[in-house]
Formats: sequence, C-alpha cells, structure tokens
Amino acid sequence: MTNITIVSSNVASGASENSSIFFSPMWVGFHDGGFDLFNEGEAATPGLERLAEDAIIDPTGGFTTTLSTEFTSSGAGNTQGIVGPDFFLGDIGVGGFTVDETQDRYFSYASMILPSNDAFIGNGNPVAFEIFDDNGNFLGADFVVTGQGVWDAGTEVNDEEPDNTAALGQEVPDTGTDENGTVMLHPGFIGSEREGSDEQGNILQERSDADFTTEDDGEGNQIARISVLQNTVGSSDSELINGFETEDFLSGLGGDDTLNGFDGRDWLVGGGGNDLLRGGDDDDILAGRIGNDILLGGDGDDILSGGQGRDRINGGAGNDTLTGGASIDRFIFNTNDTFSTDDVGVDTITDFNQEQDLILLDLSTFAAITSDAGEGFSVDGEFAVVDSDEAAATSEALIVHSTEAGNLFYNPNGAAEGFGNGAQFANVLPALTADDFVLRA
Repeated sequence: MTNITIVSSNVASGASENSSIFFSPMWVGFHDGGFDLFNEGEAATPGLERLAEDAIIDPTGGFTTTLSTEFTSSGAGNTQGIVGPDFFLGDIGVGGFTVDETQDRYFSYASMILPSNDAFIGNGNPVAFEIFDDNGNFLGADFVVTGQGVWDAGTEVNDEEPDNTAALGQEVPDTGTDENGTVMLHPGFIGSEREGSDEQGNILQERSDADFTTEDDGEGNQIARISVLQNTVGSSDSELINGFETEDFLSGLGGDDTLNGFDGRDWLVGGGGNDLLRGGDDDDILAGRIGNDILLGGDGDDILSGGQGRDRINGGAGNDTLTGGASIDRFIFNTNDTFSTDDVGVDTITDFNQEQDLILLDLSTFAAITSDAGEGFSVDGEFAVVDSDEAAATSEALIVHSTEAGNLFYNPNGAAEGFGNGAQFANVLPALTADDFVLRA
C-alpha cells in the first residue's frame, strides 16, 4: 500500500473570487482502469448528472444514485473520497489516501463548475492518469485543466436563469429544464467568446471574469491544477526526509527536520520545529508552519509560506510567491553569483510588514552596491523610491522601488537609460524605505 496526497487548486483568472468561476468539492477515485466516468456523445449517468447539476457526490435528500454509489457498484476500485470544500480563486485543497498499487492504479476526478447549469470537469478516459506502472512503481500526476476540459453534461438546458443555476440563485437541487442530451464540450456561458452571443447572460453579468474560453490558443483559460503526490510523513523526531523523482508530499511533523523535494512538483510542510525546506527543480509549494524555518524554493515558480516563527525565505530562480506569516521574517535575494534574471526571477512578497520584516540583499549578487554590510544603505543615494517604472530606469540609485505598482529594481548602471545588466527582481507593497533592507557581505 502507498500513501498519497491529492492537491487541487483553483488557478482561474480573475480580479477576485467574486468575479471568476469556482468549482465544487472534488470527487476523486482510484481504480483498475475499469471505471468510466463518461463518454463524449453519450448520455451522462444519473450520478454524473447529480454532480454536474448540483455538486452532489454522496446520497442525500432523496438522491440515492450518485457518483460515489456508481463507483462502488462498478467493482473497479475501493478507494474514493472528496477533496475540498468549494474552490474559490486561489484556494488549495488537500486530501490524503492509502491506495493499492494494483487495484488503484488509475486516477479519476470530477467537479462541478460554478456558477452553471450542468458544467463540470473530469476525465472521460478512465486510463488517462496512470499513477502506478506495471511493477507498482509510483508515477504520480500533475496537470492543469483548462477551458478545453470543461464539459456540458447535457442534462439541463443552459438557460442561466438564477432559479435554475447553481451558485447564481438556485435554492434547491434539480430545478432546471431537462435537456435529455449527451455529454459534450461545453459551449461556454452565454455571451462568451466560444458561445458567441452578442449579449451576455446572467453568469457573465454576475461574474465578469468567468469566461473560461477566452485564450487565443484554443485551450481556454486555466481553471484547476491537480497533483497526485507520494506522501512521506515524519515523526516527532528531527529527520531528513527526501522526495522521489516524481511529485511528492513531504511532512516533517515534530522535530527540526530537513525536507528535500528534488525533482517533480512537490509540496513540503515543515510542521513543528525549526525546519529546512528545499523545493528542487519544479514548481513547488513550501510551508514552514510553526518554528523558525528556512525555505529555499530552488528552480521553478514556487509558493513559499513561512507561517509562525522567524523565517528566512529565498525563492531561488523563477517567479515565486513569498509569504512570511507571523513574526519577523527575512526575504533573501542571493544566488551565490552576480545578478542574473534567470537566477533570480521576479518574486512577489505578499505580506511585507515594515515594522518587523527585512529584505536581505547579498552583495555578491548585487555587486554594484558599495554600502557596508548591515541594515540600510551607508552610501547616500544607493536606494531610492520613485513614482513610476519609467523613472526607475533612469534613477541614479542602484536599488529602486517604484510605487506605481510596487516593482523593485536592481539598477547597476545608475542614471543611464535602462537597467544595464540588472532588472526587476521583486514586487512588494507598501512603499519601502532604506531601513527595510539588510545587506550581507
């Protein structure tokens, strides 16, 4: 048996959770390849109808045939569950499962798109996601669902009337007009780019960023990212926990732990103690939780969150999202080499607190700085705040913060046009001062 973790996140576009689409708690099932959720061009099963119209997964309120009962009666697998609650913009849900390498070799999922009459995401091909090979070796899965993967169950007319549309005004399930159709690629909400009506329907009027069909490449906007990760959990002791070459979920629990994700998109959770978390080569998620933790993102566009305690956070290469959390945190920019955008990326600091947090610049990376090591800038004029990115490009200062959008620049060529071999390396609000920095030799 193998312990695995499902991580699902809402990666839809939109200004806020109130303007974009979201999706319901996600049903997941593990099987031998014999559970067929749906077939394009054929009628949806009663269980899929309940999920696609009303986000119902388990028997409730007189609905006795649901997706969970259909999975059980299929005999194709014994392991299923729900990951969620509802996934609003940016939300991440995690679920843990213990699966058999043979009986549970394949992975299926389904979730209702909200608001909608009967839109859903899910895999119609039962063997699309093979998470174990013939020999029982874990393969995992990591994929993004786009607008091209949104299905219409064909069970309810897409009238978008509030009384018939889940999450738009519908108060009780199963109130729409029966369509008696078949499962098909969703045509898009009324007035969307794919649907083509001149006037928007109620969904796009209510949620201006909910059109999942708008990307020019034909795939549509991103909606969800789903990862199937191998799960390794520590103990109350201090431990070294290494990931595998696939996607991993590593949790240190107690003790002062070292967690190494290595290859694959990994999720690392420190737990209690003062932990060291290293992401590795992909887009990783690192959460320190309790304790004074060190978080090193490595390559990829990582998400790093310190949690409670005095944390040191370095995103590494890629465009990372950095959150310090409670207490005094240091956001570190150091590549052990001279500055290169490829090595630094552009990181977003989400919660910089000027009362306690600091941005650490290593002088080997920001080599043009001549100020002494320590807090602030000992040389006048090496740091400046300007009101636009354009002004930053001609500032005499070497480190320049533009209050126009919060962009932070390294400007080694001073007042000359452009940034020379420097560039933007972070985004942070509010307006910074020299006292928000510490320089390290």
